Amino acid sequence: MDTVKVRMQMAAGGAAAAASSSSIVGTFRNIVSNEGAARLYGGLNAGLQRQFAFASIRIGFYEPVKQLYMDRLGLTAAGAGPATLMAVRLLAGITTGAMAVCAAQPTDVVKVRMQGSAGRYPSCAAAYSTIWRTEGLAGLWKGTGPSVARNAIVNCAEVVSYDTIKTYLVARLGMPNARPVQWLHRHLVASPVDVVKTRLMSARPEERAGVVSVARGLYQQSGLRGFYKGFIPSFARIAGWNILMFVLYEKAKSSYGQLAAALPRPVMAKERQVL
Repeated sequence: MDTVKVRMQMAAGGAAAAASSSSIVGTFRNIVSNEGAARLYGGLNAGLQRQFAFASIRIGFYEPVKQLYMDRLGLTAAGAGPATLMAVRLLAGITTGAMAVCAAQPTDVVKVRMQGSAGRYPSCAAAYSTIWRTEGLAGLWKGTGPSVARNAIVNCAEVVSYDTIKTYLVARLGMPNARPVQWLHRHLVASPVDVVKTRLMSARPEERAGVVSVARGLYQQSGLRGFYKGFIPSFARIAGWNILMFVLYEKAKSSYGQLAAALPRPVMAKERQVL
């Protein structure tokens, strides 16, 4: 689904493109018939590398960063009002989303390029090496601006919504480990930025594309609809991703808590002195 999304976002306008790359089925069929089924998993290595770096930071650091802001502001969950808590959650979501992008952007650039063009790079390692050699550090962090904007939206819409609704359901309705998923509003807002990000990342060095020029060209080529290219496969991909991710996230937290409670607590220096 991610590969199909990228191909649809990169597709040029015009009748030929409309016939072959404007739908999930058409794009899927083109990839399989022209390049083989294996190309549906193009850029998988870079995609896995991106998730290790990106998801670990934006999700794993969310709770600690939120608590850090709470401590710095002298707030407690019981004492702070709903508006204040929401502001802190949004701030934590924006912070961890931006941190994750800055760390994982090279993996995203390689993933998009390998998904978007068969044979552009022979391997993931070659892609990193070629981009570094021909475009320098700026090439590996190409599209960081729209990526930060997109993931600020995504992280707030996804993680903050999850945190807020879960807290409400647990506190008000007594539903343990509630697992709401907020998909549609996230993609309606983030899709235009995602399309621009993909176009910018996949641009060749000689194209010298910028955010404004990419957005202008996309609008001239396809109108407002162009900013929502790949919306359906993106939505379909994230549905399965969120179900698996949040279910496993809650399970991992629960298992970690049980393990930590079962392990013997280390004796601190002051306690040794008392003993």
